[in-house]
Order: sequence, then structure tokens, then C-alpha cells
Amino acid sequence: MTPAEKLQKLIPPPAFNRWLSRARFTENGLSLPSGFLADWVRGHFEQELFAAFGFYPEITVEEAKAAPALIERPAAEVVPIEKARRPERGFVARELVILNLPHSDPKAPVWVRRNGRVSLIVQGGYRSRAGEIAPEYVGIPYGATARLILFYLMTEAMLTKSRKIYLGSSFDAFLETIGATKESRGKKSGSQAALRQLDRLLNASFRIQHEGESEEAEAFRVKTLPMAESYEIWFSKKKKENGQATLWASYVELSKELYESLIKAPVPLDWDILLKLRKSPLALDLYAWLSYESARAWRAQKGRFVPWAALKDQMGAEYATVKEFSRKAKAELSKISKLYSDLKVTTPRGGIAISADSLPSVSRQELPTPDPAASVHFDPPQVYTRPAASVHQTPPQVYTLTRRKCTPFL
Repeated sequence: MTPAEKLQKLIPPPAFNRWLSRARFTENGLSLPSGFLADWVRGHFEQELFAAFGFYPEITVEEAKAAPALIERPAAEVVPIEKARRPERGFVARELVILNLPHSDPKAPVWVRRNGRVSLIVQGGYRSRAGEIAPEYVGIPYGATARLILFYLMTEAMLTKSRKIYLGSSFDAFLETIGATKESRGKKSGSQAALRQLDRLLNASFRIQHEGESEEAEAFRVKTLPMAESYEIWFSKKKKENGQATLWASYVELSKELYESLIKAPVPLDWDILLKLRKSPLALDLYAWLSYESARAWRAQKGRFVPWAALKDQMGAEYATVKEFSRKAKAELSKISKLYSDLKVTTPRGGIAISADSLPSVSRQELPTPDPAASVHFDPPQVYTRPAASVHQTPPQVYTLTRRKCTPFL
């Protein structure tokens, strides 16, 4: 029996016809006609794919539709610049939306986040200094500033279609771009703190681990994503000169692995919203995750319910209890809702419910047009497997879809 035939038995016919009818199967995996389909199949049929192939198959996208259309920029723009530019749209790799950096300094060489069977392992880097024999441990990036720097680097990589991102020759200009302006400088958000986060981020390495099992085997799939392949940072040691241009422009060259992960599944974000939420790492995590989950709910025509306990594992490990995390998350959600007008969420007992007519904050061109006559029931997604006693869930609710026009983000 071929993997395709096994999948037809493992997956209900309506779901198989909708998501896999256009798949082209090979010995090592399958290819799909769009990045959205590949992303959906990878995220929702992981166990079925493993059972059908006997291993985690490679899921590729046909060349004609391998990635979302990117903004065309003249080649002359991808050169050293004097001042970092502030984008209108932001981008981040999907893996770093469903799994997040720590909110505070973990003071450890390794940091782990879990989301169901997927884990993010962040390893801090080392570098040597002149005159010292032992290498210096840089640390793990954390907090809001590290996130804003990460968003900026990935955004520029998407917009320029290049792994090499120029930061400009003025540190003050770079800080203003990511939201850490002169006026906001302090012990935690000042220029030195931002430079330390940049240093930690560029020396870090991300490992994405997937766990899977079938009746016959158990497997781990690991993907290593180093942050940077190379970089040069030229900023003045003197504070009063940080606003002046240096002789050389600083740049960061993302690793090939991280860049490919980004262009394969980018999550678009509104840069203005990012800047308005810049003081809270939890707010930044929630906003990016809600935009991503809203896109999933819209495309599936099915609302999503996520327990607070599962969301705490994903982005709130620093909080002592689920109750404490949910209280803080609700406060941040109130701020996000005022900025993100197309967000349609509620917080019933036990978790957060995302309506099927909630839109991503920046719509993609490939968003499907919903069926206006459809009424969609939602139930808790199977990806979050927790004991029933630990999660208080409300009875299934019904969301009635209305036709909404999605404006392309490009």
C-alpha cells in the first residue's frame, strides 16, 4: 500500500479531498501547489504522515508557487545604508511565532519552549575577546528588545530578498527603527542593553524539535537554525557619538537555514502595532500568535479554542500559575484588541477562543474567500493534548461567517 493510499484511510475523506487531493507523492515525501497548503498539512497531519511513510516526509512547494510574492526593490537599494529604515510591514518565521524567546534573562546556557510535540531549544553563544584565553558566554536573547531586533532582521530579509541586512552606520537611528528611541533609554531599554541583546541574538542558535510516534516506531526530527552566518557591528563606544555615522556600515547576514525557514513560511505583521506593543514581550508574542492563528482559523473556516494551560507552556513559562498567566494575558489582549481591529476573540472559561471570521492583522494575497452561507463549529484543536481535568472548556460554540474582503498585504 502506497503512502497516499494509507493517508486516505487515516484521514477522513472530506479532509483528504480538501487538503491533499492536489498533492504529488514521491518516495521521500510530497509536494503541494501552495505554501499555505504545505503549511496546513505540515501542522495538522503530522502524525498521519508519519504513520503513512514510516518517517517524517519532506513537504515541498511546487516552484511556481514556492513562496508569497515579495516586494520588488531595485537592486541598488540592497547596499550599505547610513540609516536603518522603518518598514510598514513586519515578518517573522512561523516557528518563532508558535514558539517564543524568554521574557526575562533565563541565566542558563539553554532555554526550552514547548508547544505540544514541538519544542524550541535556544542555545546561547560564545565569543572570544583579545587577551583572554577562555571564551566568553554571551547569553540567551530575551525580552521585548530582542524580539524587535529579530522582527527587524527578518523583515528586511523578506523585503530585500537577501540574507544580508544592513543596519546603517548610526546606532541611534537603528534604535529608533526598532522602537528604542533616545527618550526611552534607561537601564533596561537603553543603548547598551539593546547592544547586548543584539550580541546575544546574533550568537544564538535555534533548534526546532518534533516528536512523533506510530505503532511501530518513535522518532525525533530536529532542525537547527543558527541566527547569523556572519556579521559586522561598527558602533561608537562613546554615547555622544552614537548618533553620528561611523566609517563603516554594520550588517548581519542571516544563516541560510534561518532564511529558508523564513521565506518558506513568513507570518506578516503590522510594524506600527509592533512598535506600540514594544514595552511588553508577552504582548508582542500574543499579537504575532493571534495574527497567525487568525489566518489559520479563517482558512480552515473553523474557530479555534486554546486552553490557557497550553498557551502558558508556549509563551508564559515564567509565570508561576496558569491563573497568573491568564490574568496578565487578558490585560495584554485588551491592549492588542484596540490596535488590531479585525481580531475576533473571546476568553471563555479555561482559554481563548478565536473566531473563524477573525482576520490576520496583515492579510495575505492567497487568503481564500469564505463561503458566506457556512456556519462553523469549533472544538479544541488536537495539537494541545492535556489531561481533561486541567482544562475547563466551554461547550462548543457556533460562529456564523460573513463575507469579508481581505486586502492583500503587498
